[in-house]
Amino acid sequence: MTAICHNCGARKSDPFQSCPQCGKVPVGDDEVALAMMLSEHFLPPEKLVAAAAAIKAGQRLELPPKMRAAVLSAMKAARRKAGGGAGRPWIKPAVIAGIIVALFLIFHPWPHYQVASFQDSVPSYQGFANRFPQSEYVAAARERIRVLQEEDVWRAAVAENGIASFRGYIRVYPDGKHLDAARRRTSELADGVWKAISGTRSEAEITKFLKEYPETSKRSDAEARIQFLYNDWAWVKEQDKIPHYQRFLARNPAHAQVGWMEKRIIDLEVDAIAAGEHGNLPKAEAVGGATATGSASVEIDNGTGYELTVRYSGGESKKVVIPLGGKQAFQLPNGSYRVAASVNAARVSNYYGKEDFAGGRYTIRYFIKSH
Repeated sequence: MTAICHNCGARKSDPFQSCPQCGKVPVGDDEVALAMMLSEHFLPPEKLVAAAAAIKAGQRLELPPKMRAAVLSAMKAARRKAGGGAGRPWIKPAVIAGIIVALFLIFHPWPHYQVASFQDSVPSYQGFANRFPQSEYVAAARERIRVLQEEDVWRAAVAENGIASFRGYIRVYPDGKHLDAARRRTSELADGVWKAISGTRSEAEITKFLKEYPETSKRSDAEARIQFLYNDWAWVKEQDKIPHYQRFLARNPAHAQVGWMEKRIIDLEVDAIAAGEHGNLPKAEAVGGATATGSASVEIDNGTGYELTVRYSGGESKKVVIPLGGKQAFQLPNGSYRVAASVNAARVSNYYGKEDFAGGRYTIRYFIKSH
């Protein structure tokens, strides 16, 4: 067995014999352990001198308390097996063999981590982590792997030149030496995506861009594009949604299409109530016979116990809001209407029905029946 003296770094044939150069003999538990580590059982020949020099320079490899106890126990067992007493020499070939085997089995994972540290390479640390996945040194090994791989990861990201690869570098190396360059490149790539879609008329596409590319320097441009769309009457009409009309009306109260939009909002609200869960709305009662006039007079009595909103969707659409306990009369052109009613209470169902007005007077009282 080839070994290195941990005191002076000279080569010797046996880790337990005195050094031919300095005369040092390993006698203590830690010294025996170091002598074993500085043998070819644990380190390749090219690493022995470097390891011994490191120890000689003061980089002492202390054994953890539990490991020292395990080493001592192994040594005592080896002595007993060899028949050596407290006062008899016990460093014999059979004992040495026993100690070597015991140390080889017991000295894990710490000696193997030291070997990986001396080799200081990705394969050495990865081999250690694979062999001792539950070791307390695994985190340190993986951290060293991360550091050693940084340049390879960066070169791969540059070669791929994709935002995902640069994001991957930033995620793994938040303190990396190429962090500023990676952030700059992700921003440039995100800005390139925005340039390609900057003329879009899809709010969903812009929102998706902002979510998927938070690194962009064009966020204000994207948000301004959304604002532009909400001020574009043709685009708002294409969307045909209540929030879009309401937002446009709030910004453009004098627009020529205000009346059309207000009617369309009522129609869409009735559509939504009709499509959802609802009760059946009773019909209004005609008071007297039909008249030759072109409109009907309708009176609603709110007995629901809540503020009541009734919407009529037809040739002309109308929304009527009646306070708790109140009544309201209004005119509607003759014709067929889809009617939806709701109250300002989340736990109360909406109601939907149909009405046909042919002139004259109509009255109805709405109330909520408890079960």
